[in-house]
Parts: sequence; C-alpha cells; structure tokens
Amino acid sequence: MAFSRAVAYKLSGPLDQAPMHSLRTSLALTPEGRFTDDQDEIFGRRVVPVGDGQVQIRLLRDDVREGWEVDLSLDGDARPDVLAPIEEEILAAAAAAGLTVEGVLRLG
Repeated sequence: MAFSRAVAYKLSGPLDQAPMHSLRTSLALTPEGRFTDDQDEIFGRRVVPVGDGQVQIRLLRDDVREGWEVDLSLDGDARPDVLAPIEEEILAAAAAAGLTVEGVLRLG
C-alpha cells in the first residue's frame, strides 16, 4: 500500500530521548531507529485503520532544525477529514512531552 504525506507537525524542544519516548508512548508508536545512530531519522510508526483506508503516523528527528516532526500520511482510500482526532492526539502528545508546535505543514 502506498501512503501520501498529508500533514507534518514541526515540534521544538529538547532533541533527546525523553521526548522521543514520551511521544512514542502517547501516540502508541512502534519504536524504530536508534537514537544514537546519526543516520536514523524515523523513530516510531503506527498505522491506524480509518473507514475504508489507513493513516500512517511517523515520528522523525529533524537534525537540521534540531527538533521533532510527526507526520501523517494517507493511503489511497483514506480521506483527509479523518485526520482531526489524530491531530488532537498529536497536540496532546506534544504538550505531554514538553514540546512546542512550531508549525503545521498541510500538503496536497
């Protein structure tokens, strides 16, 4: 199945393991990557069934901006209107991790 990126949340705050673990836990992400490996940029993922489609949530480390990113991607059958509850989850998870939402990029 192919996912198309729909929304990216840019988060600022400590670029260390504590917020990473907090985001993984709050968003129920399957851990990926090694924090100590500079080549790894994806640190968690979850696929959520919604209606006739799926939404993929990914946690990424943004070394350039020195922050975190949570992005949402839709598979071919999912509609963007299903994202609202997941976006609320992201906002709550960011606050719980002590991170600030610096920007939201909506694609497509």
